[in-house]
Amino acid sequence: MLNIKFTKTALFCLLISLTVKGQRKDQGIRFINEITADSVFFHLENNYYAPITIQTTPNLEMEGRIRVNKATLVSKRDTLFKTIAVPLNLVIDTTAIDYSQFIEFKGNLGDANLTEDTKHLYALPFEKGKAYEIIQANFGRVSHDKKTSFYAIDFTMPEGTPVHAARAGIVIKTQDKYTEHGGEELKYKANTIAIFHEDGTIGHYDHLQPQGVFVKPGDYVKTGQYIGLSGYTGYTTKPHLHFVVQNGKNEAVPIYFKGYKNKVLKQGKHYKNKK
Repeated sequence: MLNIKFTKTALFCLLISLTVKGQRKDQGIRFINEITADSVFFHLENNYYAPITIQTTPNLEMEGRIRVNKATLVSKRDTLFKTIAVPLNLVIDTTAIDYSQFIEFKGNLGDANLTEDTKHLYALPFEKGKAYEIIQANFGRVSHDKKTSFYAIDFTMPEGTPVHAARAGIVIKTQDKYTEHGGEELKYKANTIAIFHEDGTIGHYDHLQPQGVFVKPGDYVKTGQYIGLSGYTGYTTKPHLHFVVQNGKNEAVPIYFKGYKNKVLKQGKHYKNKK
């Protein structure tokens, strides 16, 4: 436990951006600044219901002048105390202090040391008995051309189609305030749900309808549970559900579905969630 004496210490909170799946920014983590008589300490607070993998590297001019915690993982809902320790004589203005003045910070959701369960079979992310066409499959040339999205699947769906959890897990992120759709300038403005699975992977359900999210961070959801409504938000040219599973290295991973074991789903084909 950190012993804080308020007569000698000032605390400030600084929200920081965490890159998630290479597409959007979050404020699920923050640096808390503690100013003492001779130092400034930055404590990293993880507010997600999942671990985060981090990398903290001193800026070139700060090498050998500051201390950086070598930890690379922060557990869910936990704080890494004294992530950075900066001598006070290196701080020009304590009212405008920012971690980026001292380090380069990188982070992503999940534990990069975990290995995904490649044998798990996912449920298709919609109602049983329903069938939808895939408009972009694995390695799709339109937008599935990066490590973060190689194995993503786009299901064409009318706006307001019920979306169901493809795998059980803990909800770690939601957003349903966005209303616009269009070009790449809106790629951070797709409504979404992210669910953390027991093997450390994360399932992302994107382009959801405004006010179309029916779960919240911290909720446990079961496979097949009704979680939201498909929509037409963010970087997209037509209504659809974008579904991708990523590991703790921020990479999309190949997945297979119940009823289609060992089959790679193909663009232009309809697939039914079999009862």
